Amino acid sequence: MSRKKSASDLSPAELEKQIQSGKVEPLYLFIGEDSFLKDGALKKLVNTVDEGFRDFNVEEFSLQETPVAKILDAARQLPMLARHRLLIISDVDKLKDETGTDALIEYLRHPVDTTCMVFVTNTLDGRRRYASTLQKTATVISFDHLDDKGAEAWANRYLKSQGVTIDPQACGILIGLTGGNLAHLKNALEKLITYVGKAKRITPEDVKALVPRTRETNSFDLGDAMLANDRKKAIRLLHRMIDDGGEPVAIVGLLAWSYRTALVAKELIQRDAPMSEVAREARVAPYKKHFFESVNRLTIEKILFAVKRLAQVDLAIKTSQGTPALQLEHLICELTSPTSFK
Repeated sequence: MSRKKSASDLSPAELEKQIQSGKVEPLYLFIGEDSFLKDGALKKLVNTVDEGFRDFNVEEFSLQETPVAKILDAARQLPMLARHRLLIISDVDKLKDETGTDALIEYLRHPVDTTCMVFVTNTLDGRRRYASTLQKTATVISFDHLDDKGAEAWANRYLKSQGVTIDPQACGILIGLTGGNLAHLKNALEKLITYVGKAKRITPEDVKALVPRTRETNSFDLGDAMLANDRKKAIRLLHRMIDDGGEPVAIVGLLAWSYRTALVAKELIQRDAPMSEVAREARVAPYKKHFFESVNRLTIEKILFAVKRLAQVDLAIKTSQGTPALQLEHLICELTSPTSFK
């Protein structure tokens, strides 16, 4: 139910290789919530323009604040003593100039070869005509937050580039503290590199001594883990949320919202509703592939059972029937059991 990947779509790593090869596309769509990765990719594109002429060839615009006609005029200008111009377009999902929609769509279908336009957004409403055309005509790069495994790989690559190694256990502890937030992770790594100095190897003791807990668990990660039946991850996230001061009743409410959202999506999927309608009614971004994969695996009966059990646990916590943390842990084990909902 997610947007189908196009042959022209690239990963951030593939984009970097493309830029290094000297190739720059006329249209890019940078989508996703990891601003660290997006900013890094934008800097690499800016560096493709000669530094002495960037003031003439690199411009930034907001689709929310700037008339489309002005942006397109800039896009059609010839580069000054450079191979191409670079236009960075923000607020992509907030276009207010409806009169410029047709002109924007026409440009997207026939872009100027000597201009590279980069549309930057966290999400995109594919129901809007210009957004649908942008997804079809631009090279799309998704900048989603890395999971723990991806963050570990990134940390090891970064340390290798600095001539430093890290014990596997130390890396696990580090990711547990910082998560997939690469801005926090890079900051912690730079401190550790300075700290270990000539030793050139980071140990668990180094991490524990130097790195504070900066990880901000995304509350919706727990719901995603539950829908995916990932018990180990769900338990880990639950403990982290409680350690960070999360209220058990609020956590139950979050899980109930996740399952109700899944119920709405499941019912629409079974009626063969188009993806745009499912995403709109469930209020889930169309590119959240993992959510739709989980919903496809679940049955209506399983989702309804989960909603019922969540209501029971909510009442039990509010009436002080047992320890809230244990109630939640038992609930997670029950709902992620392969024999549950029988």
